[in-house]
Amino acid sequence: MTYEGFTALHLATANSNFEVASILLVSSKGAAINQKSLMEDSRAKRNAVTALYVAAESGDMATVNLLVSAGAETACTVTIKNKQTGETKERTPYTIAVDNRHFLVAYALWSADKRRTSSDEGKQADYEFPSELSAHHDAIKTRQQNEQAIIRTIIATVLSEHVNVGRRWRELGRRLGITEADLDDIRHRCKLRRLKEMTVETLQLWLDRQPYWPNIFDVWWALQDMQMADVADIVLATVQDERNLAGVKDKLDDSDESMESDESMESDESMESDEENGMEQNRNPHLT
Repeated sequence: MTYEGFTALHLATANSNFEVASILLVSSKGAAINQKSLMEDSRAKRNAVTALYVAAESGDMATVNLLVSAGAETACTVTIKNKQTGETKERTPYTIAVDNRHFLVAYALWSADKRRTSSDEGKQADYEFPSELSAHHDAIKTRQQNEQAIIRTIIATVLSEHVNVGRRWRELGRRLGITEADLDDIRHRCKLRRLKEMTVETLQLWLDRQPYWPNIFDVWWALQDMQMADVADIVLATVQDERNLAGVKDKLDDSDESMESDESMESDESMESDEENGMEQNRNPHLT
């Protein structure tokens, strides 16, 4: 495989090296995050490839969320040319994730697009779900609920207990997009003005306003920008520990898909049985 214009960030994502990717992004403050390059192998030639596309193609959930939260462009289009047939097709990070069956990654990318769209329109997005992922709706929503529960645990423990976070709760809220009016309301409702209570209220408000996949890297980046890298790293480590304890993975496995398939088959069989019973009753009105 040959590369042209690949940056260190491209290489880090190509090798699924999250630690190096995060160091590069922090040290450069996100510079060149959307730089495009050429990828070519024996089968296909891809132009305008970004680091986010590389991470999405490989299904690297952590790096995808890191890049998205850092401001990576989610709608960038890559043209792929098949060397054997000459056919070309266009793909985005979202569509390539779907093609490669990285459904949680695809949902995280779709969620990022929806958040940005609703923000641009100045209103909260209505609940939707991508049609390409509809067959995996239940498994994805279960994972989303698990992620929300884990983040609530992080808020109630790591973040609420850290003194420096509490002292700067208002700054953290601003960096997470909480308005001054909302921050004033939190201060008013927390009558004793305890820093811990206001910190929790602020972070809970941020989480409650994530209608789709909640990206913990929004908090991580806010802490990095506040020169609190030590707390940011503790947050990530604790998130991973909580996921391990809960048995949560970054990918939907065969058991998730087979479970949905079984439920769908049971539902279909139940409907068929109901229809047969109805037909039988129509043929014999004395049946109850």
